Amino acid sequence: PEWAVAALLRHEKVRGLVWDPACGTGTIPRVCERRGLPAIGSDLATGTDFLGEGRRRRGVRSIVCNPPFKHARAFIERALELKVEFAAFLLRLAFLEGQERRAMLGRTPLARVLVFSKRFLRAARQSVDALQHRIFFIAAPVRARNAPQFVGADFL
Repeated sequence: PEWAVAALLRHEKVRGLVWDPACGTGTIPRVCERRGLPAIGSDLATGTDFLGEGRRRRGVRSIVCNPPFKHARAFIERALELKVEFAAFLLRLAFLEGQERRAMLGRTPLARVLVFSKRFLRAARQSVDALQHRIFFIAAPVRARNAPQFVGADFL
């Protein structure tokens, strides 16, 4: 949702051209542009396979996206391969769980996890029972020397 992207942009220093490689209806690029950041979007549904692209798009310095949950790990790894300056992924809180992800987190330069206190509906027409906790997983291209920051629920 737009409010989540706006919260990220208020909290993080996102610079340069922002690419959302899983843009769907274009929410992330639209919010970035309203805040004065140049942005582009692409999506598998419109013929662009982010995971299969050979190189970074010209001028892209940041990647911000809400990837399909089952491909989240691949999106994070691909963004890091592209050596962008900043990468943020809107994910379910459950992303941080599990043995497989534990190994990935050990290899991934995690900088911060921004936790939302407000829960998200999985789809616009679903009931309150479908609410999910979400986070922005912020990956940095250069591993920070310090442990990652877990920013509290009130970062909004």
